[in-house]
Amino acid sequence: MLSVRFAIVVSCWSLSCLPVLAQGVSSAKEAGQTVPSKAVSLLDLLRYDAKQQGPLLFVAADRMPLAVEGGAGAKVRKELAGKILPRFSEDIGRRVLAVGALTALVPRHMGVIVTNPSKADPYADMSGEERLQVLFSLWTHEQWAKAGSDTGIGIGDLTEEQRPLWLGIFPAETIPLKKYEVVVHSEHGEIFKASGDPDSVPTSTIRFRVSRRTTVGFYAADRQTMHQSNIGNGNGMRSTEPDGTVMRQELEIPDGYSMATLSKESTYGVKLFPTVPSRAKPGQLDMDSPVLQVLVRLDNSVTTVQELLKKVALATRLDIVADKRYGVLPVAIRTGNAGESVPAGDLLKGITRSVNGTFRRIVGTDGAALYLLTDDVIGYGTRLAHLSDWARKPFHDRGRALDKARKNAAVNNPLTAIHFRKEDPLALPENLREKTVGSYPGVEMPLSELPPALRKAATGAANGFRKGRDPVPVLTDKVSLGAELRYEWVVPDGRAFGAVFNGGLHSFMAALAPQTGGPTAPPPTTTPVALEKMPTALKRRIVILPLPATRTETEAAIARLKRKGFNEAWFQLPFTDAVERTRETVALGRTAGIRIGVTVGWLQKREANPDAPDEIDVQGETGERWGIETLSFLLANQPESHPFYRDVLVPRYIDWVIPADERPLDVAAKVAAVPGLDALVLENTVAPGYGGWAAYGDGLRERVRFGYHDDLRVACIRALGFDLVDVGDRVLYGATGNPDTLIRDDRNELQKELALFRLSRNKAYLAKVFERLTGAGRPAPVYLSDRNIDGTAFPFYVRWERAERIPAADRDNDEEKSRKEAFRCSPDSLFVVPSPTSHDELSFFATAWKERGVQALKWGGMAYRIERKDPDSVREVLELLPDDAIP
Repeated sequence: MLSVRFAIVVSCWSLSCLPVLAQGVSSAKEAGQTVPSKAVSLLDLLRYDAKQQGPLLFVAADRMPLAVEGGAGAKVRKELAGKILPRFSEDIGRRVLAVGALTALVPRHMGVIVTNPSKADPYADMSGEERLQVLFSLWTHEQWAKAGSDTGIGIGDLTEEQRPLWLGIFPAETIPLKKYEVVVHSEHGEIFKASGDPDSVPTSTIRFRVSRRTTVGFYAADRQTMHQSNIGNGNGMRSTEPDGTVMRQELEIPDGYSMATLSKESTYGVKLFPTVPSRAKPGQLDMDSPVLQVLVRLDNSVTTVQELLKKVALATRLDIVADKRYGVLPVAIRTGNAGESVPAGDLLKGITRSVNGTFRRIVGTDGAALYLLTDDVIGYGTRLAHLSDWARKPFHDRGRALDKARKNAAVNNPLTAIHFRKEDPLALPENLREKTVGSYPGVEMPLSELPPALRKAATGAANGFRKGRDPVPVLTDKVSLGAELRYEWVVPDGRAFGAVFNGGLHSFMAALAPQTGGPTAPPPTTTPVALEKMPTALKRRIVILPLPATRTETEAAIARLKRKGFNEAWFQLPFTDAVERTRETVALGRTAGIRIGVTVGWLQKREANPDAPDEIDVQGETGERWGIETLSFLLANQPESHPFYRDVLVPRYIDWVIPADERPLDVAAKVAAVPGLDALVLENTVAPGYGGWAAYGDGLRERVRFGYHDDLRVACIRALGFDLVDVGDRVLYGATGNPDTLIRDDRNELQKELALFRLSRNKAYLAKVFERLTGAGRPAPVYLSDRNIDGTAFPFYVRWERAERIPAADRDNDEEKSRKEAFRCSPDSLFVVPSPTSHDELSFFATAWKERGVQALKWGGMAYRIERKDPDSVREVLELLPDDAIP
């Protein structure tokens, strides 16, 4: 971070010297000047005795230039010549720090990320609009009537419970009342120029008023699009001075959007990214150890942090490297004429203090230790993931409170207490008022039938659309009349100023409809819509479902599938007794006249492979723990989402083992060799996080991307220059502020690099899998899924014919793009129709079944994939289908 003084100094250099420096030596030659051939370090210009005081180290973490060159640097040389070190450090916002035998210019402050935040308050930092929504839910009918009166409602009309919500809307004890002169510009319309000092209004005297105002809508020429206009009063108060000057007054209350964008330093009442005085950070490299007392010779030939660390690594024989964002930082060193030597530990201390960093130790399975210069021992992505978990509950708590407020606000029938203002000339006629409450697009009627004042205002609004900056040719034979709520702040002398919000309060118009009371009607019984038969032209009809537990149940399932019109069944195979169960099922299918394939969850579950190493996420948690935590949270906070997560999403993540284990491959090869097997389908051939890069990543937050282990981390550092635990999404459920650390730079680009790095490792391993499964005997055809672990909008399977042709579907693509990607890999491509995962999806599924059955005709066949796991649910979704004869 730069101090104000440093910013001024650097700005001065940039304006007066550095642009000239950027022209290089050639410009000085053109001017006929004598040009020194060698660049001069800024440190060499200072009054400093390196022999007496030790070498001087300066790491430019802010990328400021560390040397001047040629005649263009004359002004800089003159500015710095003979300046003492403390004065120079003050100018550039640093301080002088003695580190053993070394002196370093280190930052005065550093940004940190809180790793153990205190308890979150879901109601802290709420915007004025959100506070009003909660406040509305607490108002009685009498308080609504007060708010709808001419005087409005104030703090004296509120209860003790309500007053804190009210006071939190206002940022101070007084609110400025600003005055503006309204000037009409020929091109830009009205311009507001501040005029005089603002008055102030005590917040304790401000009141809140709610009324209705008229809206009018006009159809475009296609009579499909409607353009809505609010023809009520504006937000400010206007007056005309004796000299004809039009003045506007505005009450500057930061409500709605403006309040949401105020510079807030806390999230749910907790400061997550504070700036603190610079200090030494705990690390995992003992810089006082005997190993680091070896001397390292310094000179001015070193220009970057990475080069400096190479000298230390060579002298100590330790594997010491820098995160690439630190390694490229420019370095300047001042030594005596013959150079100086310092202990390696002192030099590393100077480097870490110069960049507000530390060393992290990573040990691979070979036992070798790598020491990485980065910003903290705990990964950047790890810390953000912890904060994301911390913020998730208050985020949902706040959302539930607001949802509850929207529902509860209607209990006291507030709209019956809110009316058009008596003096409003544009109020709707009595016979139209109740018809427009919460209606859209409104009540249509001819423009000519409106009352005169309302007709005039509507005509003006139509002309405004037609003659605006972006003209819209609206129709005026008919208009659509509506009403919305108008919110105003009222000051003691009766002046009212419109309150501007994001739009959340205006949605109350529909939510605040009067309640009729009485018992709640029972929910309607869900009656599945009758499904059509599969298209006759669809020759290949596959169903994918779990393999029943016993031979008898499997035989019954095959008979049921044949009755439904399927000619192939792909059973999801358990890992235990996989070969024996495959032989048995193939024989049952041959007897029934239906082809049999099996699907193998390639990334096998923990219980099937107990000796495999743990697969952990960025927080060091296994998939099993992540799944349990996710399901527990959903049950408590989002029960409506539970079935999808339980049956579809979580099983894809829970407790995967790393794909380098050989036993799943041994089992798959034996299954593929079972005589008569028609298909071996590999599911989950890409672990979370190994699926490549798309516009929005692979659809997953770093929190659930598994595949982290120390060997992979070391490989990532070698190949990409950073530790993968330092990559993380900045999604913190409403958090504000940004961590001020070097490690956060370019993280989106780093996510892409990491995704492609892991994808390449996945593809290299799958090439070995392909060779093993297709290289011996006459194995069954092998199929791959679309490989998007987070769910593709139009999933598919392709036959794996060449090792390098691996499908990679986008998460949010369309059917045509899916088909193109599938047929790029193989003409033997199958369109997937997923089953519904809950009763709520049944009516939607009826439409999807018909549409996707038609789409499947463009493919090699259709695969009906049953997403449910328990036998009763499997039978339920099968019975949705009509009986069908195989064509």
